[in-house]
Amino acid sequence: MYPPIVKDTLPLKNRAGETLMHVRRQTAERLISKELVIPKGTKHRTHALLLAPQFDDSVVVSLLQYAGQRYVHRRETAENPPRVWMHKRVLLHG
Repeated sequence: MYPPIVKDTLPLKNRAGETLMHVRRQTAERLISKELVIPKGTKHRTHALLLAPQFDDSVVVSLLQYAGQRYVHRRETAENPPRVWMHKRVLLHG
């Protein structure tokens, strides 16, 4: 038994944590009963739905793949909108 769904809609997320869509309570209950999703939340309430692993083709990137990458801030420039800072990747050589 899963915790009750309090909201009218719940986010449906993949393993990477990206929200794919929002589903209504009735749809969420139907997906849970068919074991197509995994309910996530506390013991008192369901907050989100995760796609079951067999239906999720997203790629989870480990933090180790980011080791050695550095970024610098590019302040407001002609390419950036006002008040937006962009990150520029610094390529490290050997």
